[in-house]
Amino acid sequence: MARVIANAQPDVLVLQGVDYDHHRLALKALRDTSDTHGWRMSHACSLAPNTGLATGLDMDGNGRTGHARDAQGYGAFFGQGGMAVLSRYPVHLQGVSDFSPLL
Repeated sequence: MARVIANAQPDVLVLQGVDYDHHRLALKALRDTSDTHGWRMSHACSLAPNTGLATGLDMDGNGRTGHARDAQGYGAFFGQGGMAVLSRYPVHLQGVSDFSPLL
């Protein structure tokens, strides 16, 4: 993967299907790997998605709660399959709104 990215030399790389990591350890490790493979991405950003966020409701109507289909966004655990951004340029998050608390 690192070689493919190095050949493409992107300015911004958006990764999907990345499980959310509160401390962003995996994302920082990938960012740090960029230096050793010839592509420098100085900035990394990932926000908590609503996948796997428990609603406490039977969202799929099967008579049970607490399963992946009952979460706010389909997910077996909080943050499953999120999104991350690696960039050569700063990522500004001013004005970002989080509507996760809204069902």
